[in-house]
Amino acid sequence: MNPDYNLKLKIWWRHWSVVLILAILAGLVIWLLVNLGPWLKSWQDNRTARSAQEQLEKAYKNDRYGGATPEETFNLFIGALEKGDTELASRYFVIEKQAAWMKTLATYKNQTLLDNFITELKSFSRDQNMFKFYPSGIWKINDLSTAGIL
Repeated sequence: MNPDYNLKLKIWWRHWSVVLILAILAGLVIWLLVNLGPWLKSWQDNRTARSAQEQLEKAYKNDRYGGATPEETFNLFIGALEKGDTELASRYFVIEKQAAWMKTLATYKNQTLLDNFITELKSFSRDQNMFKFYPSGIWKINDLSTAGIL
């Protein structure tokens, strides 16, 4: 055989083997992206959910707005409303409902309905279902509709 031919054949195989290896690697990368993509998204979603849950639990443990009993919490809430402090009053609700109640109470205050609301609150009976006990040892208002207020 011709030594030039052997050298050319050797170079040819070397070049095409590099192309074949690159093609296999590209296929492997595509396969990994297709198959690991959903798993990676699920992992990220779980991590985000876990982080949000930890932040909420931390907020629950650090929340100090409320009373040692449901009645005390309700009285603190009424007291804040009587002072016109709707921001403080909204903090006596569970964390998930504070923003909505801050907006509602501010609307009541702007429309001069706060005194009527306070009178209505004082006239209705309260039950245990209106409140939620927090890990920080305080009671929060969970729902006013169980007392027939809203």
